[in-house]
Amino acid sequence: MLRRVSHAFLLRPSAAVHAFPLRRASSSSSSSSYPPAVITAMLARATSLDDLFALRAMHADSMEEINTSAFWTTLGRLTQRAPRRAASLQQHNDALASARLATLRALPSFGPRQLVNTAHGAARAKVGSLPPWDVWWDEIARCSLPMLERLSWQHITSLLWAFTRSNAYRPALFHAVAREVESREVERLSVELIAQIAWCFSSVGHSAPRLMLRLADAAAPHISQISTAALSALCFTMARARVDSPRLHAALVEELPSRLPECGGREVSSIFTACMAMESMAPQLKLKLLDGFAKSSEGRLEGFDARSVAAMIHVISAVPNELEHPPSVTALLDGLIDASSKRVDALRPADLQSVARSLALMTSGGRVDAQPEIFHVLARHAAGKLGAFSDVHLWNLAWAFARAGVRSPVLFTPLAQEALSRLDSISPSGLVALAWSFARLDVDAPHFASALYEATLQRHHEFDERQTSALHLAFVKLKVVSPTDEEPSTK
Repeated sequence: MLRRVSHAFLLRPSAAVHAFPLRRASSSSSSSSYPPAVITAMLARATSLDDLFALRAMHADSMEEINTSAFWTTLGRLTQRAPRRAASLQQHNDALASARLATLRALPSFGPRQLVNTAHGAARAKVGSLPPWDVWWDEIARCSLPMLERLSWQHITSLLWAFTRSNAYRPALFHAVAREVESREVERLSVELIAQIAWCFSSVGHSAPRLMLRLADAAAPHISQISTAALSALCFTMARARVDSPRLHAALVEELPSRLPECGGREVSSIFTACMAMESMAPQLKLKLLDGFAKSSEGRLEGFDARSVAAMIHVISAVPNELEHPPSVTALLDGLIDASSKRVDALRPADLQSVARSLALMTSGGRVDAQPEIFHVLARHAAGKLGAFSDVHLWNLAWAFARAGVRSPVLFTPLAQEALSRLDSISPSGLVALAWSFARLDVDAPHFASALYEATLQRHHEFDERQTSALHLAFVKLKVVSPTDEEPSTK
């Protein structure tokens, strides 16, 4: 019977020998070792990477499969807790390499649980998939294939997650897992596991339409049992995979109106965005969902943060023009516009351009009345932080104001100065958008217009014929070239 000893005592290699009786050495080995269960317990209780690697080094010659998987499981746990994960592991590069090579040699003898736990631990430790770890994932995939039938649902989910999290997509493995999952009673799975499996396949881009449809249909009856975060992830996953599941769509329309009043602003906008991204959902169902979202948000917008407000405006703007907004959605949009005006200081560059672009699309599409006031609020706030805008966000902002027909020297004067320093990095589409925007609003910025023209001449080979024609028309309006000048060749 093992004596009880303190955790700290066990972790001291010099002291551990006094805590447990040694095994009798075999005739083929001159070294002694502890029982596997003891080594596993010591590894699992390690509180630092230093302790963990020291314990592994001390017992390397007697490590069995269960000990090795315990090592990787603990490595994942400790690395996740480290403030600087990459730096923490880099301090143990040699020891980690030794563990990796030893594990690779032992993998063929691993059972399902040891194999999955090893993969999961390595993924949690963020070892990645670049060399030499590409060989690691190749071997784990190869060893997994013959034992898929023996894996539990949790093991399958953990294995998929490990490869997905590590960006280590192996098509043969995912294809085999898809067939294995399809052969089982998916309908008996918890909706959380369904969401996780679907997320893995969608995230790596593995096409498995029959499986994804079956997962969506299986999830539909249990939507009320899923957490809000998992529900949002499930909706995004099915939208990204373009899964057409009338059962899931109907379940969402039935469940969400009663669920949303309990959700915070970020959760509402997340689910809202995910559902509207489902291309296969019938437009009338989307309108019904929108109506439910709008009614559930009545009197609650004060509790929504700026990012949530921006996201919801963006989603409403994506509703096709031919679908008329119900009164509740129109009222919601008015409230969101007012909320974005009040929270403009909290809007990030991405949010600022998103709100401007969304409102521009709805204004030009006739779905909302022109509201130049909100554009001027956005302009004043954006003008002082244009340096924080990405190239795409910068020219999108200009495009939005032009599309809405809102002239704003407060914005366009500093925007011209900022764009001037980026003409070499802005994409061809971005240069066209800038030229069109400044021309449409007749912005008085001759120096910028000339520099933009010279930049497009130097990069003329990057534009197609349509873009070249649009640039020529814009520069004519900006009076940089005359109407009789020839358009630059795209060849």
